[in-house]
Amino acid sequence: MDAAELEWIAWTTPITTSFGAALAASDFSGRTVACRQHINADTICIVTPFVEAGARVRLAPCNPDSTDDRIAAHLASIGVEIRAHAG
Repeated sequence: MDAAELEWIAWTTPITTSFGAALAASDFSGRTVACRQHINADTICIVTPFVEAGARVRLAPCNPDSTDDRIAAHLASIGVEIRAHAG
């Protein structure tokens, strides 16, 4: 994902992005956040702040049919342990 796509995602989710900015300023070092959810564009805004706050993040899809492989690849590239692929 390029910077323009990430900027668009943040622009279309202002409340989540605002909450995420506050969360990213916290210290989650040494903690693990694990969740199951749909892996789509909104997931970036939800998960990235935990990574920025120092947490180990583990993510699995709740529905493989709704998984966006590009989003999963991006999350993996920023250090999220993700077990997801489309279909």
